[in-house]
Amino acid sequence: MHPTNIVVIDSAQLPADVDFPLLQAAKYRWMQYPRVAPADFIDICSRADVLLSLATPLSAALLDELPRLKALIAPPGVATACDRQALAQRGIALAATAAGLENAVAFCRETVDAIEAYIADHGTSPR
Repeated sequence: MHPTNIVVIDSAQLPADVDFPLLQAAKYRWMQYPRVAPADFIDICSRADVLLSLATPLSAALLDELPRLKALIAPPGVATACDRQALAQRGIALAATAAGLENAVAFCRETVDAIEAYIADHGTSPR
């Protein structure tokens, strides 16, 4: 078993004075990117077991390039724009936060809670 890879993209959407609380999980890798150029998306996100997208909705074509992905967490507007059918077909869990980016502190807390729940339910990642 390997640590769960958590990839955060579009973190520049958060105010500079707001950050995610620390996870309580023992084994995880946290990779955070303020912005991701479209040309770099696959390379960066293909490492994710859990992907947190603050601004980029995921299409079926993008999901095809992310075979490792098991869970997607997104604010309400991004979650609504993601291809839910493609997520379901691939067995990828979608967690849409109740809090949006306009309430960044609550959004970050809710996101960490969702990640903690995923890790508690699934443990670390098999290779």
